[in-house]
Amino acid sequence: MDKINKTSGVLKEKGIFSTRTLRVAILGVVIITLFSIAWNVGSWASTPESDFKFDELTGTIIRYKGEDSNVEIPSEIEGVPVTTIGEGAFQGCSLTSITIPDSVTTIGDFAFRGCTSLTSITIPDSVTTIGEDVFSNCDNLTSITLPDSVTTIGDNVFWECTSLTSIKIPDSVTTIGY
Repeated sequence: MDKINKTSGVLKEKGIFSTRTLRVAILGVVIITLFSIAWNVGSWASTPESDFKFDELTGTIIRYKGEDSNVEIPSEIEGVPVTTIGEGAFQGCSLTSITIPDSVTTIGDFAFRGCTSLTSITIPDSVTTIGEDVFSNCDNLTSITLPDSVTTIGDNVFWECTSLTSIKIPDSVTTIGY
């Protein structure tokens, strides 16, 4: 505070600023800085809708077009609920982690196939169907817990997941591929 008082005194003597003007300016800088930090944190936490090619008629994500490694799929795109992750939607992406919203019920064939950097995925209780080869060739996926809502698991879902050491398959699963 002494430094501010000293600086304001010098500026006041030169007729540049009054003490009140300097304090308002400093407060403005602090507010802008805090807003900027909040904006950047918010944009990291939520993946923009524009990063997805989306079929509004079926509620299906057709393709991920972004470059983020940590992706949070929105529950709605342009007001339409996201219910399905389409065939190959994220195939070959450089994802590290992905969070799927509660609105999704189906993960289509090959959805995350070849996402070799994928280490973490959050599958919500709303998902009932996991298609074929969904996580095949996800070399860095170490563990996965499937929610109790899953009833169908397709063929080769975890094929060539060489780092996978743990899978919890719920009792609700009635159909599982080879």
